[in-house]
Amino acid sequence: MANEVTADKRLNTLLGGAARYFGFNILNAAIPFVFLPVMTRYLVPEDYGIAGIFLVLVGIGMPLIGLNVHAVVNLRYLERDRLDFPAFMSSAFVLVGLSAVLAGMVVAVFTGPIAWISAFPAGWLWAVVVVCAAQAVANIAATMFQIQLKPTAYGLFQTFSAVLLVALSLAFVVTMGWGWQGRIGAQVLAVVLAAAVGTGLMAREGWLTARPRRSYVADAVRFGLPLVPHYLGGYIYTMLDRMFVAQMISLRQAGLYVAGYQVCQVVTLVETSFNQAWSPWHYRELAKRDPAANRRIVVATYAYFLLLLAFAGAFGLVVPWVMPWLLGPRYAEAGLVVPWLALAFALGGMYKMVGNYLFYAERTGTLGVITLTIAAASPAFTYGLIKLHGVVGAAEATAAAFLLQFLLTWVAASRVHPMPWLLAREVSLPHDT
Repeated sequence: MANEVTADKRLNTLLGGAARYFGFNILNAAIPFVFLPVMTRYLVPEDYGIAGIFLVLVGIGMPLIGLNVHAVVNLRYLERDRLDFPAFMSSAFVLVGLSAVLAGMVVAVFTGPIAWISAFPAGWLWAVVVVCAAQAVANIAATMFQIQLKPTAYGLFQTFSAVLLVALSLAFVVTMGWGWQGRIGAQVLAVVLAAAVGTGLMAREGWLTARPRRSYVADAVRFGLPLVPHYLGGYIYTMLDRMFVAQMISLRQAGLYVAGYQVCQVVTLVETSFNQAWSPWHYRELAKRDPAANRRIVVATYAYFLLLLAFAGAFGLVVPWVMPWLLGPRYAEAGLVVPWLALAFALGGMYKMVGNYLFYAERTGTLGVITLTIAAASPAFTYGLIKLHGVVGAAEATAAAFLLQFLLTWVAASRVHPMPWLLAREVSLPHDT
């Protein structure tokens, strides 16, 4: 009976955390979502295409600048009794700084080729490095709130960032009429300010009081370096689609694609909210090595898969009909890509559920192999599907890549950390995960 009460309490904690994450994520998504129709009426699709390509370049730079150090911060916090955690946090900041300097040097040397390949203005490539470095710092701050089970603090920090971006974008684009330059400039300033606030909050909590150590920097590099192929490969097959559209069709079609992509972020909002609450709870449950708990985890996972797919299906059917009203007549065609992108983002949420096992086992290299494999194949079938179906083909290629990522990661997770996925038999747990 006591075990049942404890299990119910843990479930209530999970659902309560998920509800708060979801509430803040709804707020944070609603802010730019309400702001989206304003932008589509002040930015022509070509401007939206440039702004979208900027996000692609930021996505490519993020794994390289900081080496996703927030992921190892998540795990090392759980081991804080066995290490000097403030020194580890200071070392994480050193890693972000060093990698940003190196990335800036590479961009300076290869400005011409990068601008030509990406169809992005060369004079603004510096902004990519600045945003990536600042976002890495902001991610560390957000991770600290999440791992300490402080969804309210996490939500308020994210809301501050979202409000800041919208306010600056309205000032630069609507009031000053700076076009895509105003949109990108607003993002640079907003992320830098958010990083500064996050750093101040972490310093106030005493997490940055110790001097960095080379051994901790090396530890973060050992953990994060194998993640570079994983995240970089993931961005290649999830974000280069708009570059293909810009190069193969037009910058206008790329802008329409980006608009449809942003509308479908509602699906990402749902799955991210759940995973933010699920991940810390999931790690703690796995550490108990309880077969009954593992079976409950599997049942909950399957139920989540079904609900997420149903939501994405309904979203993909309804939203295209309201797209002209939502974004304006110039962006009506963006509704064509919504059904496929909604499915893709649902599959991305399903991938996170099985990918957690590889993070828990610190098998990040396996994730890198999977994502690089998909990234290697993705350009070919993206090119082919765009040739066959135009801009819709890019969305189809994205959904196919997410499906392959989910299936391959599930197979790998089953081998690294066996779970009763068939629900008909028990499995023996590994002695060392």
